[in-house]
Amino acid sequence: MPEIKVNELLSTIDNICWENGYEFSYNGTSYLLFLLTAAEHEQNESHEEAEYFESTGGTDGWDIYLLETLSEEKRKKKLFHEIAECNLRDQKFSNSEAHQIALQEEQKYFGKRN
Repeated sequence: MPEIKVNELLSTIDNICWENGYEFSYNGTSYLLFLLTAAEHEQNESHEEAEYFESTGGTDGWDIYLLETLSEEKRKKKLFHEIAECNLRDQKFSNSEAHQIALQEEQKYFGKRN
C-alpha cells in the first residue's frame, strides 16, 4: 500500500523557495529544485514541464526540474506530482505504478488535468 503524507507534502510545497538549486526534503528524502528557462526547456528532448532524475549532486535523493514560466498554481501541482512520484519510487514502486498513484493523488487535490 502506498504511503503519501499529503499534509506534509502540501506543507513542504508551501514552504518552497522558488530558486535554482533550492534544497528541501520530504519524508526523509532530499530534493534539489531546478527552474528551467524557456531556452533550456526547448533543448529538453521530452519537452515536459516537469521532470525528475536521481540526484547528481552527491546526495542520495532526487533532482526536480520545472519550467520557470509556469504559474504558481501549475508549479505547485507539478511539484506535488513529481515529489509524490519520487517518493513512491523510493517505496519500490515501478515507474508506471508510481506515476499512476501520484497522478491519482494529484487529481484529488488539484483537479483533473486539462
